[in-house]
Amino acid sequence: MFLHASHMSFDLDDRAYSFSAPLPEDLKEFLDVLSVKGKRLVWMNEKARTDF
Repeated sequence: MFLHASHMSFDLDDRAYSFSAPLPEDLKEFLDVLSVKGKRLVWMNEKARTDF
């Protein structure tokens, strides 16, 4: 399970804080795998509809 905030800012005790962080490499890779699998599933569903 992943939880990631690319940017976060808040005020505390009259001071402003701001943080930013890129996606960790393992999360990028996981999202890439999901993206590829999702495209493959869409293609398979479209092909199944035209195979009649």
